[in-house]
Amino acid sequence: MWISQRESNLEEKDLIQTTRIGISKAKNIKWRWYLKNSKSVSKRFKGDRTPKLK
Repeated sequence: MWISQRESNLEEKDLIQTTRIGISKAKNIKWRWYLKNSKSVSKRFKGDRTPKLK
């Protein structure tokens, strides 16, 4: 595995940051991120809806 830099067209509004789920310690810390348009999110931030299929 390697990490490399690349150009990105993502904007800050495309990234959702929420609290972690399924843990008992530090559950109020926002250490969980997901892409707003991702259909593969198990639990979304309140008010964020699953994107519709095109």
